[in-house]
Amino acid sequence: MQSIEIRYSKRWLVFVLCSSIVFVAVAVIFVLTERWFLKLVGAASLALFSFSAYSAIRELLVPRPCAVLDNNGILVRRFESEVLPWADIAGAHVQHLIHGGPLVWLQIRNPNRWKLPPSIDGDRMFMQNRKHGYASLAISLTGTAADASEIQRIICAMSAAASDR
Repeated sequence: MQSIEIRYSKRWLVFVLCSSIVFVAVAVIFVLTERWFLKLVGAASLALFSFSAYSAIRELLVPRPCAVLDNNGILVRRFESEVLPWADIAGAHVQHLIHGGPLVWLQIRNPNRWKLPPSIDGDRMFMQNRKHGYASLAISLTGTAADASEIQRIICAMSAAASDR
């Protein structure tokens, strides 16, 4: 199998960056008002959208793939340098979000081994995945050019072939 890299599109990253800059500007205006509620909303927005702008800039300057599928398995960015072997994957399911792109949820044979490292959204994501019967791992394809159903097909085929060995 030829290695497949899933990357954010530059167009998506520029959109996120420009949107974040606009929201940071609005947040600064809110912080400078006299009303305490607007100051609070502005401060929260400033923190959130500053982080979004930082993330987009970092990704534009030092692009890294979100995930890499190859003969060994799946290298997911959140696991740093550890490859999830095909034999540890039992299946995949695609969920299309209302706001945003698709998620490819992975059904893991040993979910405790592949629990995501702690993060801001890790616990929420873990609970959501468990609710749907999957492990704590989903590959987000938001902002990528990857076809979710094709990625799902490849994952299912490679994991089935690995479990037959």
